[in-house]
Parts: sequence; structure tokens; C-alpha cells
Amino acid sequence: MKIKGIYTPVITPFRKDYEIDFGSLEKILKFLLKKKIHGIVVGGTTGEYFSLNFQERIQLFEFVKKIVGNKCQLIAGTTAINANEAIELSLIAKYLGYKCILLGSPPYSQPTQEDSAQFFLNIAKKVQIPIMMYNFPEKMAFEIKEPFLKKVMSNKFFTSIKHNSYNPAMIRHFALNYPSLQIACGNDLQFLEFCTWGSVSWVGGMSNCFPQLHIEIYKNAIINKNFDKARDSLLELKQIIDYVISIGKYTQSVKFIMKELGLCNELCRPPYLNLNLDEKKKLKKYLNLILK
Repeated sequence: MKIKGIYTPVITPFRKDYEIDFGSLEKILKFLLKKKIHGIVVGGTTGEYFSLNFQERIQLFEFVKKIVGNKCQLIAGTTAINANEAIELSLIAKYLGYKCILLGSPPYSQPTQEDSAQFFLNIAKKVQIPIMMYNFPEKMAFEIKEPFLKKVMSNKFFTSIKHNSYNPAMIRHFALNYPSLQIACGNDLQFLEFCTWGSVSWVGGMSNCFPQLHIEIYKNAIINKNFDKARDSLLELKQIIDYVISIGKYTQSVKFIMKELGLCNELCRPPYLNLNLDEKKKLKKYLNLILK
């Protein structure tokens, strides 16, 4: 499976009673498809998978597959704190027709490199579809390093990695030592740095809100080879992303912007709280700069 373009880790909208708002989700999916997004990731971090129970995660897989069909690539996020649930979710995703899963090491467990590698290999053996490895140490409490890679990369199902780490040297390490590994940018502001090492894909949470701008950056950097124009477009995003990072409320901010765009309400499940009035005011200011 070729991973190329902009992949949106779609949010999970909630109603006022905190049940999944499938009506708003359908609206969001159709919005992304209309903007010609290249792929959608279901059940990622921005989708608040950690706040969903097992059955809700399956319902999301089913619903998104039903609405999207084959209109763009679909990736199922199957990371779970319970290793057995991750296996079951991966098998269900395959059964539903997903061609790739996004898999991280079970959060909080802090396994060794060998522990985690064996866990990944066990899932690959059972599922036998392409796996995008999820390297996000800040959230997972585990970082994919060379001992892990040595054990898994001889397996044909480990075809890609979503990398979001404060260790940019690993981008170079992946590219030089594992040339067949497709490297997807997982950081909202580092896509151009990834491109210099051969990456042609970007899994960015802000593409929920600004799919067209993300696609424009991708086209200028990858297709047109116009890094200056791509950089100018990325700088349009930088102010709002810098502010969102500074307040530490990423998913809440994405959902607030989606609310301002008329796509859903801003509710997140606990422990996340909504933005306060001052945060909303500042975020709207940055949003207006992009929309002007």
C-alpha cells in the first residue's frame, strides 16, 4: 500500500450527552472527501480513541467505511492499552475491509524494545495486512529505536511509520537504514523537513480543519518541487499551531475550529475540558487570519 499525500486523523464528534455524533461525523467525512483528502485515519489520537470503549471503536470503523467506501485510503487506528484489544481491533478492521492499520505500543506499559517488537510481530502474523507503526513517545511512553526495527523490519507487513518525535535524527536514520520504509510526517510543522529525507505523506490533525491548505503544501513540496511556496503556506498554519501547542489543548482546539466551521460542536470527553473564553477569542483571531 503506497502511503502518499495528506491523511486526516479524523476527530470523533460527540453530542451533548457525550455519545458519538454520527450525523456530524458524516458531515465531516463528506467535507474531507469534497476537499480531495488522500486518506483518513480512524481512531487516532486526535480521534480520542482512548476515551472510547471497544464497541464504540468498532462502530467508528464500520461507519467510516460505510460512508467513505473506496473514495480515499482508509487506515484503522488499533492502538490500545489492552494488548488483546489491539489484536481484536486489528482483525476486525481487516474484516471490514481496511487495507492498513496504525499501530502503537500499548500506552503506559513501557515495554522494552524486544517486548514491543514481539507484540508487533504477533499482530502482523495474525492480521497480515500493511501496518503503519506509530512512533509518538510523548503519548505512548515508548520510542521506536534500532533494536525494535532490527527485529520487525524483515517482516513484509511493516511498510510505513508515522513519526512524531522530538528526535528528528530518527527521520534520517529511517531513510538511510530502511529505504523501503515509508515515512509519514506526524508533526504539524515539520513536513518540509520530512520531505528532504524522501517522505511524501503527512498525517496531520489540523487537516481536519484545513484540508485544502495541507493539500496545497503537499502539492507544492512534492509535485511542483516549489519549497518556497510550500514554506509560505506552512507559515500560514504556524501561528495557529504555535498557539495551540502553547496552551496544551490540541484536540479541544481542533474541535473548536471545526465548530466555527459549522461541522460539529466542540465537546471532548473527559478528562479534556473545553477551551476557556480567552483561549477561544485568541484562536478565532488566528483562524480569521487563515480564512481571510
